[in-house]
Amino acid sequence: MSAEESTATLLIGGWDTRCSNCKRSVDPYAIRHEVNLGWGSENGTPGCGALFTAAVLTFASPGVEARGLRPDLFPPVTIEGDQP
Repeated sequence: MSAEESTATLLIGGWDTRCSNCKRSVDPYAIRHEVNLGWGSENGTPGCGALFTAAVLTFASPGVEARGLRPDLFPPVTIEGDQP
């Protein structure tokens, strides 16, 4: 990754997934924000290009479903008492 490359967090909601860098809709399986998604005129237009390095859940998302959607962007779940 180059020094000037932008990174972003994938914001997973109950109805859509957005890029934290530009706040536009994005494919939840995308590695980078290359294409905007949606119903309006921005659908299919170029995204901001940010690399997704993490994901967070917004208010309407059950954690189990989102973790299953993008396990690569969530830290591993540890259960109290587990040994490393």
